Amino acid sequence: MSEQAGRKRAAYYNSATYASPTWVHLARISDVNRTQSRSSSDRMYRGAKNKKKATGYKEHSFTFKYHVKKAGTTDTVLDKLQDSFDNDTVIDICFMNGKFDTGTTRTGVRGPVVVSKFDISEADEEGVTYDVELVEVEDDTIPEITAFSVTTA
Repeated sequence: MSEQAGRKRAAYYNSATYASPTWVHLARISDVNRTQSRSSSDRMYRGAKNKKKATGYKEHSFTFKYHVKKAGTTDTVLDKLQDSFDNDTVIDICFMNGKFDTGTTRTGVRGPVVVSKFDISEADEEGVTYDVELVEVEDDTIPEITAFSVTTA
């Protein structure tokens, strides 16, 4: 069994500036997958006995289900995701090893993303959900995805 259940981990988006973030908890997500990959190419030359690999750039993406709030309720997270999908609005996001509780240090990753997939599911007897995919993008104000740590007072 895993040391920590996935449900104890947390994701946030920044609603302020990069230097002085205000974190908004993505509390209504489930089934989070964080993909990290790196391309590779073959290196073969006459002096080597074995074929080697050269690694390329890293690639990051995140997928999850977003569970919509009850109809008539303001849902700022859904609005943020929809805006990113519709307008290519960059989101400063972090995925952490736990919630930002008082007196804790949390680690994870942080960087600029946009919503690249925003599929809706309207099952007859279940709540409405969105299948969301976030992909890393280039941004002038947010550094690329990297390790991130937060200590709360």
